[in-house]
Amino acid sequence: MKIVNGTRLVPQPSNGESFAEFGPTTWSSTGPNFRSAGTYRWIDDQTIETTIIESNLAIQLGMVSRKRVEFDQGKLQLIVEQTAAELAKIMPPSAGTSQQTDIVVITRFARAGS
Repeated sequence: MKIVNGTRLVPQPSNGESFAEFGPTTWSSTGPNFRSAGTYRWIDDQTIETTIIESNLAIQLGMVSRKRVEFDQGKLQLIVEQTAAELAKIMPPSAGTSQQTDIVVITRFARAGS
């Protein structure tokens, strides 16, 4: 789910086509149109810092972000909040366009087969 400028957008279901795997310090994620992987470390008991080291989107390589970790109804949620300034560093607005003030992305994971 994405929240842009305080407005909740329609969730984008994966329909079982996207998968994520977490190891002790690594993660990987695959879907119909993407593949990424990287490392993570715990910052505190609710926050991880991830670094993307593999991606089919070159702009993501080396990207570092912090994610809040929550569990809701037995599902893992990773929540990323980015300000307009942070977004502008990775995706500068095109000429004549404006940048969102903020964006929140909530990704929900369920165990395979559940």
